[in-house]
Formats: sequence, structure tokens, C-alpha cells
Amino acid sequence: MVAVVLAVAGCSLNTTGVGSDRQPELAHSGVGTGATSGLDEPDSTSGAADDPSESGPSAGTGSPVPVLVISDDEIFEFGGQDIGTTAEHTFVITNEGSRVAMDLAVGGLGKPFTVHSSDCESVLAPEDTCRVVVHFAPELFGGYEGQLEVAFEGAGGADSVVRPFTGRGVGTTGNLLRNGGGEQGSLDEHPPLGWESLAGASWASTAELSYMGDYSIFAGLAAGSDEFILFQSIDAAGLTNWGDAEGVRFYYRAYHRGWDLNNDLTQVSVRFSDAQEQELEQHPTGIYSSNTWMESTGDHEAPPRTHDVQMFLECHYVSGYECGGYFDEVELWAEWSG
Repeated sequence: MVAVVLAVAGCSLNTTGVGSDRQPELAHSGVGTGATSGLDEPDSTSGAADDPSESGPSAGTGSPVPVLVISDDEIFEFGGQDIGTTAEHTFVITNEGSRVAMDLAVGGLGKPFTVHSSDCESVLAPEDTCRVVVHFAPELFGGYEGQLEVAFEGAGGADSVVRPFTGRGVGTTGNLLRNGGGEQGSLDEHPPLGWESLAGASWASTAELSYMGDYSIFAGLAAGSDEFILFQSIDAAGLTNWGDAEGVRFYYRAYHRGWDLNNDLTQVSVRFSDAQEQELEQHPTGIYSSNTWMESTGDHEAPPRTHDVQMFLECHYVSGYECGGYFDEVELWAEWSG
């Protein structure tokens, strides 16, 4: 265990944690200098300063100072913590000096680090301890740095001691899509809540068919259209603290089917684009033609400069009076392991 030690009273630090103005142990002004008092004294008096029973002013202690120490490693590591969850650690502050530390104030930190609780009062006597509980609660993927700072007043004025720490926001998000099952909406709402129509104006939620729940998303009828494309865009860069989504892996799952066997075709795809909405990569599934529910899944790592991720639902018209493509339980989630 490594401790950070700071001393006040204008003292520079040395390897012992005591100020450099500490004076040699002297019983009186003549010892160790070669000077004599001019009196005939027994030789044994030259060792009197080493006698611990000698009375009088304390010898060899220098100026008494508070010396605060914060527990744990030189840089404490919270490690990886799933976003949306909280880790906590208790830091112990000890006064290893010989004088009371006054006006203690706990601070520093910075999001996503916070002081959850502290029993440190304004005064910390020599050999006494107090505790500070720090929470690490990352909301974004990425690495974080912070520090716990304890300020105090000592013999020479204001001073402080710090304990740096690090942590990483990792883990998996929930479903990033809104209304992925069409449960929010109706046949009269075009397109379904949370989605945008790229082609075909008739996309809606329907209770006609569903894989789970009461509703699904239906391509519908649009005169003169052969392609029906519905999409939802996710701010992927907003999931990280490094400016884009490079290195984040995106997973998806969707259930889809046609109204009848060998009729209209359905598929889903995922597209990565940059901040200027230029496509970087697109990953479509195979085209599916069946009147039973098909589960399509996939995962792809976001390339450099990824700013947005789009989830596409597609119905390709073949025959009949509408594009009978149905989609349900559409999910898109992200994962970063650091």
C-alpha cells in the first residue's frame, strides 16, 4: 500500500514525510559543535542529550505539524464499471503528524466521481482517522480520471493532500431503439412513434399480426411504391466520452415476416455514418420471404468516425395491393469492454 503524505508549516517534503527544517537533536547549544562551556564538567555530560528521561523542552522534534495520509495505492483504480451502475470505495484519512489538522474540507473529484458520505469533521487530531466514501457511476463508455482532495490548516497555513484515481465505463446498454415493437402507436399514425420513413408513407403500428405483445410494425399500402423503408437513427457518439463510437460493438435483433408465403420480401440492416451523415458501412441481412416469423441477428464494430447508427426495416413489394411486411421486437444495443 502506498500513501501520499503532505506536511505543512512551509516544510519541503523528504522521504520521511517530515519537513526539511527538522533540527539535529540537541540537549544544549554546545553539543556536537566542538564548543565547550569553559567549565570542568564530567565527560558523561556529553551524552546527556540522548537520555530520554531528561526534562525540559522537547529535543529533536522540530516544529510539530499535521501530516495527513490517504489510504490505498498511489493511484487507486476503480477498474471497469458497467454504465448505469455504481461502484464505491472507502478512503481512510489518517493524521500521522504531531499537531491537530484544522479546517478539514473534502473536495476534488469531478464527474462521474462523487462523495457519497464522509465522517470527516473540521478537526483531525494526531493518530485519529476519518473516512470518505466515493462513488463511481459512469453514464458513458470511456476512461475517467479524478482525485480526492482533503484541504486543511496546519502550522504554516493552508495545505492539502490528494489521492488520484481512475475508472472505466464499460458494459452493455439496453435497447437503444424507441418503440421497437410497435406497441406505441396505431394504424392512423404514420410512421410509428420513434421511427422515420425513407420510402413508403404508410408505415404504421398494427394489431393484425404480432410476434410478441399486441402490436407489430407494418409496411402497409403506398400507391406506386415498390420499396418501403423505415429507419431509426441513434446518436452513437453520444454513448462515449471520446468523441465517436469507434471500437463500440453494436448488436441487433429483429423478427420479421411477410403476409403470405413467397409474397412480399422483408429484411433488416444496420448502417454506420459519420457526423456529416456520410455512410461508412452498411450491413444488410438476407432477404426473407415467408409467412412465419424470422429472427435476424448480427453484431458489428463501429468503424472510426462513427457518429450515428441507423436501423433499417425494409419491405420489397412483389404483388398484391400492399407491401405485407411485418416487423416486431426490433432491438439495437451497444457494448464496450474497454
